[in-house]
Amino acid sequence: MTITYAPSVNALCDALVVSREKLSATMRQVTDPSPRAVGTWTIGETAQHVSSAAEYLLAAVRGEADLERFDEVDEINARVLAEDEERSPRILADRFDRGSMALVAYARTVHGDPTVVPFAGLEVPLATLLGIELGEVLIHGCDIARAAGLPWQIDRAHAVLAHEAYMPLLPSTLDRERASGVRLAIDLRVRGMQPVVVRIQDGVLVVEDAHGQRVDCHISVDPVVYLLLEFNRIKPWKPMLRGQLVTWGRRPWRVSGFGSLFQQ
Repeated sequence: MTITYAPSVNALCDALVVSREKLSATMRQVTDPSPRAVGTWTIGETAQHVSSAAEYLLAAVRGEADLERFDEVDEINARVLAEDEERSPRILADRFDRGSMALVAYARTVHGDPTVVPFAGLEVPLATLLGIELGEVLIHGCDIARAAGLPWQIDRAHAVLAHEAYMPLLPSTLDRERASGVRLAIDLRVRGMQPVVVRIQDGVLVVEDAHGQRVDCHISVDPVVYLLLEFNRIKPWKPMLRGQLVTWGRRPWRVSGFGSLFQQ
């Protein structure tokens, strides 16, 4: 049976309020925006990205955005960085505050969890859009803080909320070309979440109820570790040694290629 998660919009809004305040305070402590934060991006570029992401998602949820394609996000991010030269984390913190607070305020006025369109041709619940913003804040906050030598800790409950909210988005993140001809069923147990089976068959991904399913392998993973793995911020080896990531089953070796089937 195919399932979709429906985390509470209010719970996501509450998590965004806390995380936004934390990231804003961190950005205001940065004195040098030039150190490398993630990939080729500096702290200043990462701060610019996270502030523009909040603005974009707010416009999308209002139906006012010039919608981007989900599979062209990297190219669009590069264009936005080239067009906007502001790199001061303190100035960008003000922009981020305005966008994130306005997004939360709007979401709190909406009844239920309606369908929205964050990217061209992609319809998801409002909770998923809020989860995208929460993931941006948690991960890029970590990027900025680490590069600046500042403390940052991702709340487990916030990581669980982000994962639950991502579930309706997961099929769209599959790289259909890489997954062509692949048949794989993974019992995914993000700790703190209901277990699900992620089934991939010939370029199509579905998320199913885990009860009674025959799978290739099982994964049990800490929610913060899984978030960092999803965003390619860490390698799996240390979490495996620490018991934060455990795999077993009939074909546990098949999990090694699981991550490569998704858009990077």
